[in-house]
Amino acid sequence: MKSLALFIPEIRNLLTDNNYTVLKDLLKELHPADIARGVEDLEPKEQLAVFKCLSDEEAIQVFEELDLKEQSFLLDSISRERAGKVLDEMASDDRADFFSELSDETVTRLFKLMKREEVADVVQLLKYESDTAGGLMTTDYIALRENITVEAAVEAIRKRPKVEMIHYVYVVDEPGHLVGVASLHSLILAKEGTPLFEVMYPDPIRVKVDIDQEEVARTAANYDLLAVPVIEHDNRLVGIVTVDDIIDVVEKEATEDIYRMAGTVSEDDVHKKSIFRVVGLRLPWLFTCLIGGLISGNIIRFFEITLDETIALAFFTPVILGMGGNVGIQSSTIVVRGIALGYFERVQIFWVLSREMGTGLLLGAICGTLVGLMASLLQMGGEVVALAVGISMFCSLSLATFIGTIFPLIFKRINVDPAISAGPFVTTVLDITGLIIYFTLAGFLLKTLN
Repeated sequence: MKSLALFIPEIRNLLTDNNYTVLKDLLKELHPADIARGVEDLEPKEQLAVFKCLSDEEAIQVFEELDLKEQSFLLDSISRERAGKVLDEMASDDRADFFSELSDETVTRLFKLMKREEVADVVQLLKYESDTAGGLMTTDYIALRENITVEAAVEAIRKRPKVEMIHYVYVVDEPGHLVGVASLHSLILAKEGTPLFEVMYPDPIRVKVDIDQEEVARTAANYDLLAVPVIEHDNRLVGIVTVDDIIDVVEKEATEDIYRMAGTVSEDDVHKKSIFRVVGLRLPWLFTCLIGGLISGNIIRFFEITLDETIALAFFTPVILGMGGNVGIQSSTIVVRGIALGYFERVQIFWVLSREMGTGLLLGAICGTLVGLMASLLQMGGEVVALAVGISMFCSLSLATFIGTIFPLIFKRINVDPAISAGPFVTTVLDITGLIIYFTLAGFLLKTLN
């Protein structure tokens, strides 16, 4: 696939020579998404010239891919007639997203350029929250009655060139309630004269209009759907969420989770916000670790007599704390990911907890044995220290999987985002409990066996 960025020098030469015929031919060879990415590197006057060389269909596709800044500039620069046509012919979901970013004054001005029915469509979509099925959906879909023939259904598809997704035809009753869905594949293969209800799939998978976008993406993934029908609470079909928007949701949610785990909320906070804003976002969670570190220091101080008697115990302290923290973070990451994917809505939490505990016991037994043998071979503190280190490692790793599993579930239950909160709490709690287990056990064994 060719990229417009590679042709920018040539495009600028063509614009300088006013050679618009060759420029139009060059643009026809490029994908609209590539043109949009390349346009962002051009000067405003060059952007406008390139946009004017596009056909109406190409211009709409490119416009949908541009950032808000370029979109606003182009709408203010092209003729009112073409601006109105671009807005009227945009995919309804992309158009609603565009208008949601504008001021009320700009929205009112642009509405005057559009057809009345298209304005009504935008107003209807803007009623829904942006992160819900209603905020994602498009109203460009095909809905037909169940008693028509497959030939009539195919003819209806031909008459709707603007429809964004034609893999499915949705079947509705007279009030508009969703009763079935038929794939384009089934329509083509059906015999002539076959009524639509004989090839449709009754009671199709659907989502309600106010459901969260993550649940929409999860539904599409679970049932391998290219589009998910969206209904009001009375089962009336109002739109569909297409696979391109579902992919955007998956990418967005995954990115948000990664940023939250890093102590921020978005890419803007990383690259555009002031350092004071970034510090303000991260500091509360780091403060938890700071408090935990101070508590851990006081725990070591409390056991300073034990350390004075057997200094070799200090050598293995970082190993026990580090291993416990790593195992805890592994468990919490698995659980946080499971929560994001809705895994815990399909399986019993007790089963997940018991599975992680079994994993922790096995890891603890293996690592505890290895570190105990290492302590014995190094002859650091004698057999008592080796025993204390091995048992402490076993207990620490077993406890780590439990804490790493249970904390994200608790945070989810109390409506605290586990992606950003679980990590600091898990490591802090494990540092404190690991030290208590290690030094308490070591002190007991030293007094008992020596």
